[in-house]
Amino acid sequence: EGGAALAVFSAAVSAFLGRAVLARYADRIDVRVAAGGVLLLSTFSLSALALFPTPGGLIAASVVYGLTIGNVTTLPPIIVRREFGAASFGALYGVGASAIQVVNAFGPSMYGVMRDAFGSYGPPLLVAAVLNFIAAAVIVWGGRGQLPKPS
Repeated sequence: EGGAALAVFSAAVSAFLGRAVLARYADRIDVRVAAGGVLLLSTFSLSALALFPTPGGLIAASVVYGLTIGNVTTLPPIIVRREFGAASFGALYGVGASAIQVVNAFGPSMYGVMRDAFGSYGPPLLVAAVLNFIAAAVIVWGGRGQLPKPS
């Protein structure tokens, strides 16, 4: 129980620190690259949680994961605003946030079913890591690019 409490506390502190650091530099960095980095770090930590389930490994991976989790909620609206502008933000982010909430509603049940089917959290954590890796690639390389100049 003490180890679990330490892991949760450490992840919460690192989530706060990760968000504070990003907030300090968000106006000066490419947020697509930052989001990709956050998701890759999350991929690494979820993989470590699955592959190294020792007390020390779980605490260390929880701290690293904590650095990323605070930014998962901060970065999407920043990216939408920068990519599509203020005029389109409400409509586009409203649709995106709705999709995020649907996944948030069903995700825990899906991972619970996977945990029951496999008998451990390793496979669901690895699935989450792969999804984060795919998300990082989509965010970094899926930008709109240069818009054509009006004729």
